[in-house]
Amino acid sequence: MMKKYKTCTDYWLDTHNMTFRGEFEEMYTDIGDPWDCSKASNALNNKLFLEILFYERKYRRILDVGCGLGSMTYKYFCRNGGGSVTGYDISPTAISKASKVFPEIKFFVKNILNDKIEGRYDLIILSELLWYILDGVKDVFLRLYDALLKNGVIGIHQFFPKEQRFGNEIIDGIGGFEKFIMKDTGFLVKEKFLCYGDYEGLILLALLTKNQ
Repeated sequence: MMKKYKTCTDYWLDTHNMTFRGEFEEMYTDIGDPWDCSKASNALNNKLFLEILFYERKYRRILDVGCGLGSMTYKYFCRNGGGSVTGYDISPTAISKASKVFPEIKFFVKNILNDKIEGRYDLIILSELLWYILDGVKDVFLRLYDALLKNGVIGIHQFFPKEQRFGNEIIDGIGGFEKFIMKDTGFLVKEKFLCYGDYEGLILLALLTKNQ
């Protein structure tokens, strides 16, 4: 099959003009497993993320925002020992595939920039989602705040490139993200870890809690 663009990045970002494309449905139609997410779910940073989220913790209701094909969503389900786990993604193709492979999990087509979060959760996960929601990031975090139970946790897994060329005016690097959380949301950074991935830059693994 002829792909529309050469790389996964090109589907969401015009790298010449550094403008957001957001063609996620086309990406999941053209590419069976974008970014090799199924394989990457076993990467060291994802294993560490699971430890941070679930060490001596268990949750009643989990929401994975931007779940894609559901490979990490299923790992959350297994590590939690079951429970109610829900996945949201903007791509109908991704959700259709995930629902067939992981019937234990409830998957829904949702655009977190516009759609209401149904229900309330004690763990909400945003893994590699930040660059896709920059245009409405404040509103997204307001919705996350309302959807998170009083003692709940937001799990953040986010790669920050060494030379950030997109979105600097909104969130500039890890420091900019932390400033945004403290200034513009009702959350606090409870725990923070930095690790390396396959690309030049750092991966932020963080837990956010409500500033009560």
